[in-house]
Amino acid sequence: MRETLECTYDDAALNHLRDALAMTPAQRWQWLCSTMDFCEQIARQRAAQGLTTLGASGRVLWSPQMAADELEGL
Repeated sequence: MRETLECTYDDAALNHLRDALAMTPAQRWQWLCSTMDFCEQIARQRAAQGLTTLGASGRVLWSPQMAADELEGL
């Protein structure tokens, strides 16, 4: 059974903004770097499994076909 959220989407967005503004620039930079490292790790795991990886906008970042095309170009 799903629990209901105690806040609305707008409240959650505002809380997220408040949290971000409470961080120092160095903390935000560290968070961004660790997030990018994590995403790269997931993309590499998906590639090792032969799975297509999409970006946030839905653009294909890597696919088995892209890898094959790249090898043909060498």
